[in-house]
This record gives sequence, C-alpha cells and structure tokens, in this order.
Amino acid sequence: MIDNKTGQPISSTELLVQVNHQKDYHADWVHLDDNDAAVLTLPADATLISIHAKYDLSLSLYVNCDTQQGRNVTNTGALPDPWYPVAEILSAGTVAPNGCGRSKEVDKMKFTAKPGEFVFFVRKRNWRESSLD
Repeated sequence: MIDNKTGQPISSTELLVQVNHQKDYHADWVHLDDNDAAVLTLPADATLISIHAKYDLSLSLYVNCDTQQGRNVTNTGALPDPWYPVAEILSAGTVAPNGCGRSKEVDKMKFTAKPGEFVFFVRKRNWRESSLD
C-alpha cells in the first residue's frame, strides 16, 4: 500500500480483504513480515480480491486510487470496489493505477511488482468525503 502523494509505503495490518465478490471483510488474513510489508493469506478458492485499509486507528477508510481516479464518490459516499484476479497477482504481480494524484506527480512514481506482489495507491479522505460518514 503506497501513499499516493509521497510514494512511500504505508505499513499496516489494518487491511480489509474481500474475496470473490463476497460481502464479508477479513482483517485476520493479514500480518506484517520482517520488512513491515503486509503479507496476505487467502483461502484456496479465492479468484478475485478487493482490499481496503483503515487509518488513524479509526473506522475511516483510505480511498483506493484505482477506483475511477479515486474521485468519483457516489451519492451515498461509497466508492465501487476494485477487484483483482489472484492468478494474475501470483503469476506476474500487479501494480494498480494511481489516479488520485496530478499526472506530473504520478509520472514520477514508478513501481513494479514481482510475482505474488500487489501494489496499490491510497489517499486519506478529504473533508467533503469524511462528512458523508
């Protein structure tokens, strides 16, 4: 998980994982390795994943920057969930798009993912989005 403004990794176990379009969130599938990178253990039947993260020891969720440029909040305040194929992540690695920043900032941040790695960008909610809670 990468901060879209700084390009720095955000180390957290506060990840909420969904699989196969199921409604249940699983925070207990994540732990940190020795390098403070999040490691995710999925059930064998997982074919798609969606990941969100909480911040500031609260229930506030980061905005995933791969969802409609990270800007298109619906009238309920919810963003559509991005889903990623587990097979693709395992075979080639996946870097989600960073649609939250300005193009000049985004162009400076180049990330690659190894097989088994999933890199995604997030930002904190702005005041308008936070008021929808």
